[in-house]
Amino acid sequence: MLGVFVTLAAESWWSEPEDRGFERELREDVVEEFEANLRILEEDITTNKAARKPIGLLEGLSDEALFEIPDTN
Repeated sequence: MLGVFVTLAAESWWSEPEDRGFERELREDVVEEFEANLRILEEDITTNKAARKPIGLLEGLSDEALFEIPDTN
């Protein structure tokens, strides 16, 4: 019984650094993905801010004036 306990303790001790390495890798991957998502979000916000003014101009137009705007615009 003592041999089994020692074997389990040694295996646990041996695998702990490996587990910590995996956890560290996982955290680094999460941080990288979060930073990439943040960059995408910031780009989307910039695009939306640029589009807000032209879209705001449409708000006050009558239906007739809206229909007069060419499709290319």
